[in-house]
Amino acid sequence: MKTIFKTGLLAATVLTATSVYGDPSSDVSFASCDSGVCTISGTVDQDYTMVAGTDYVLSGTVKV
Repeated sequence: MKTIFKTGLLAATVLTATSVYGDPSSDVSFASCDSGVCTISGTVDQDYTMVAGTDYVLSGTVKV
């Protein structure tokens, strides 16, 4: 499964990523992670890799 973000409003949407690599808790201003759930908010202004087994929640308006 591949998830593609589009610019626009997505509130309280949960995405589960599969077949990707990286650390979801890397230091980026638009993501915060806690206990296997990462919240994405604001502007995604750099590359970000979603990790299998982690849930991703979009909070408010997320601009990509």
